[in-house]
This record gives sequence, structure tokens and C-alpha cells, in this order.
Amino acid sequence: MAVFVSFSEESSGKSERDTFMFAGWIGPEEDWARFFTPAWDERVLAGPPRIPYLHMTEIRSPKWRQVLADKDPTWGAHCAAVLRIPMKRGPKREPCSMDRDETEAVLAQPDHRSELGMRDCALLAFFYNTGARISEVLAVSTKDLRLESPFQVRLFGKGRKERICPLWPETVHLLRVLLSQEKLAPDAPIFRNRYGKPLSASGVRFRLRAYLASATQKAPRLAAKRVTPHSFRHTAAVHLLESGVDVAVVKDWLGHASLDSTYIYARANLETKHRALQQLELKTPGSRRKAWKQNPGLMAWLDSL
Repeated sequence: MAVFVSFSEESSGKSERDTFMFAGWIGPEEDWARFFTPAWDERVLAGPPRIPYLHMTEIRSPKWRQVLADKDPTWGAHCAAVLRIPMKRGPKREPCSMDRDETEAVLAQPDHRSELGMRDCALLAFFYNTGARISEVLAVSTKDLRLESPFQVRLFGKGRKERICPLWPETVHLLRVLLSQEKLAPDAPIFRNRYGKPLSASGVRFRLRAYLASATQKAPRLAAKRVTPHSFRHTAAVHLLESGVDVAVVKDWLGHASLDSTYIYARANLETKHRALQQLELKTPGSRRKAWKQNPGLMAWLDSL
């Protein structure tokens, strides 16, 4: 456990959380010499795929092995044992996105008459418009916005990569109303809580859960979905593809590093699959083409319409 503590002192956030969760998962009564054994490998492979490997994400890293080597070079064999543990793959879930009627039901929930309701209107519309990650949305400041034509916002994604995302006129209107309620410094985040402090991710999730509970009455299918702030990102991608936007444009819109990430939404786009199915003409052995399709004159006239 001392090794875990020393590693956590050099880590922060998710790394520290995963390290201690893994330490708790293996149990305090087990030492390292007993831990990395063939019997334990069988234990891992027999368990759920996400539990042990989620917590092992950090201890498989080179930084963790460096910490072990600094503490005791003889732990090298145990490091090698970690790397030999086979990864167990679990089923991959499709991204959770909302249909258009479900999205409209959620966006209609905030009360425009209150300041917090207006903030939430602008917040949810901004999520849907930009498809941005929650960290990107909460970091947006007034200097990042361009509320004159052409409407746009500057976002900073993973690795501080900068991208420009267009804004719809409806989103711009809500942002103007929001900014008119309070004068903010150019570098101050625009989404704030009731106390005037920057809005937190947990605050966004709390408000969204309340709106989902009421939106489910209008769109019952929402009850079967696990909708989070990140679901707006999936929803924006799917709806853009449904509207015929090229997948390369969607990639830049979302700030993906490669098209592989964007193609996930193309595969999950059920509406596109449905339209492709309608364009197919099922031909079975013995089937005949419709008589009117065999008339060249009629087909030429229909094509000219």
C-alpha cells in the first residue's frame, strides 16, 4: 500500500482515484508477492471486464513502473507481471443520443422567466449547438464569443486544441439575454451558479436530471436512456449526420483527432440506415419488376419531373 501512496502523491485527479480504487479492489491483506500470481490472473479473467481494468489503467503506465523502480529495483519482475495480464474485452455500448423530439422536450423544460431558468436555456442550447464537452462549455468566457455575424465561439478541447464552432441565431439570442443579466470580465466564464461563482460539472448534471424527469412525461423513451451532458455531444453529431453534413465537417465540429471517432456516430445513425433501407428494392428468385417500371416512356417522364 505504501507504493500506492507514493504514486498517488505524484498524481492527481483521475490517476489518484484509480490508484486507490485499485488498491481497495485487491484488498489490504494481500501483498504484492502474492498478488501477481497465475491464480490472481484467473481471478481477473473470471470477473467483470470493466472493474479491475478500469482501476489498472494508471498502474500499467510507465510512470507507475518508474515509481516502483525508484522504490526497489527488484520490483521489476512484478512490473512485467502487470504487463503480462491479458486485457479482457467487454461489450461496447453505442453512444447514447436523443431523437429530435426528445431533444426538443429537454430544451423546453427550463423556465425562461427566471434568471436560473434563462441560464439553463442558454446552457442546454449551447450544449446541443456546439456538441462540446462539459469541460469546454464551462470554460467558455465572454472573450471566446462572437455574437455578431458570423456567429461563432472559440473552444479549447483536449490538449488545449483550439477550434471555432458556429452558433445558431437562436443560441446567440439566448446568450445575449444571459450576458445582459450580469456584467462579466472578458476572461470570466459565462455560465455561473446562483452565487455568482463559475458553474461546476456536478451542478450541470444536477440541473439536467431535474429537467429529464419532467421531459420524460412528454418523451417517454427518455426513461430508458442514460442521458448525461455528454449525450448532447452524441446527439449533435447524429443530427448533423442525419441532416447530410459530411462526416469530415462533423469531425472538425466536435474536435475529434481522427475520423475513426466520428464514424462511431455514422454507425449509430439509425435514421440514415432506415433511409438506405428504403432505397433498396428487394429482389428474390422468381420476382418480377413492376409493369410500370418496364415502360421507358413513363420512366423518362417521371425522371423529368
